[in-house]
Amino acid sequence: MKIKSLFTTAALFVFGAANAQTVVTDTIVMGAGFANQVFYSLQTSNKKANPMGSWHIAHTSNTRDNCIRANHAAGVNVYAYPKGDNSAYANFDTTGWAKWPTFMNDIHKHEVGAFNQQLNKNNPWDFSWGVYDAGSHTVVGDSLYLITLSSAGKVVAFIKFMPVAQYPNGDFSFRYDIVGGSKDFALIDTLKQSAANKGTYKYFHFTNKQVTLEPTDGNWDLNFTRYYEPRFNGTSFAPYLVVGAESRVGSKIAKIEMVTWDDLKASPLTYHNQALDTTGGEGYRVDLTRIGSKWKTFNGATYDMVQDLNYLVQSSDSNVYGVQFTNFVGLSSGRIILNKSQLLSKLIGSTKVIAKNNQVVIYPVPAQNQLYIKPLENIAIQTISIRTLDGRMVKNASNINITDVALLNISDLTAGQYIVEVKTSNGIQNQIISKN
Repeated sequence: MKIKSLFTTAALFVFGAANAQTVVTDTIVMGAGFANQVFYSLQTSNKKANPMGSWHIAHTSNTRDNCIRANHAAGVNVYAYPKGDNSAYANFDTTGWAKWPTFMNDIHKHEVGAFNQQLNKNNPWDFSWGVYDAGSHTVVGDSLYLITLSSAGKVVAFIKFMPVAQYPNGDFSFRYDIVGGSKDFALIDTLKQSAANKGTYKYFHFTNKQVTLEPTDGNWDLNFTRYYEPRFNGTSFAPYLVVGAESRVGSKIAKIEMVTWDDLKASPLTYHNQALDTTGGEGYRVDLTRIGSKWKTFNGATYDMVQDLNYLVQSSDSNVYGVQFTNFVGLSSGRIILNKSQLLSKLIGSTKVIAKNNQVVIYPVPAQNQLYIKPLENIAIQTISIRTLDGRMVKNASNINITDVALLNISDLTAGQYIVEVKTSNGIQNQIISKN
């Protein structure tokens, strides 16, 4: 491979349109009354639906984590037992339970479930429901909980619940009793790590036992479901049941506001590079409800889509997809319609992504002293220009015909962001880069 070094300072800059992207319109149907949660893959458009009440609790499959989440949308509520630790299991007393401390899942952090809300800040090895034992590498349960199961707003079952242990291989054992029936019965069950099918959680239903919900091998990006988020009721914030999209553990998502769908498609690298700046919580974030529920508003009769609101999602296949919601039908069908487009593709061997169907790859990002520009197959570079964001030309190489890698010396540029424009035999590509 030949690398040609370029350095000139002529004054020429031409604006051009980005490549058109393929847009797929897809429909997710949760069913009447939002009966199902639906796991959805941006890469394949595959959908896996499960009844909303098909699980009660879920335990993480990440062996470096200890999260236990509750399915509040299925009527599951979690109360901390205030009358003793797990040594009081045999004498569990539900008197006054409605006034006990109650906890809900964190809607932003995957690793903080309803059972992870009572950390002992004086003990770094305390994980709320249990304490890590360094000798056995096991989280040993030390807490008691009351779980209530409700239907139509009425409690239909009381369950006393005691985490036993999370083992080094990820298996999670617990003990529970159905309380209040003609005969209580004590059960010890284990959520096997091997049964998670490489998913993010292991799920359990107190009647149906361990269930498999997620697509295998984590092949999904968004989970369309119901959850409670805090809403201001005029005097305070109270839990409010919403329909929204949760993201897979570790997914990075940027909210692109006040930008049209067409503008996002036309300049995906521009908005991607802007979103890499996470100052003040903006840009790409690992957040369970980064997409969430607020892409729609209720007008009293139907739902309106929030205009000029789009998302960039770094998906399970390492590419970046643009997502736009275009329609939502409520209780009658639970139908969600969205547009999606693969806007960026990951460059193998690099953390940089390139625009799908672009003519060149520009790397490294961020750059320090040298910038490489590699044309893709059967494409020749004709002109390379670098400008500041306010339009001032700082470098230019014109009337060239490079089919190999071009090398630009940028060591003399001050640190900051620049616009690189490359004119090729196949069109024009603009990209914002950062120089350290």
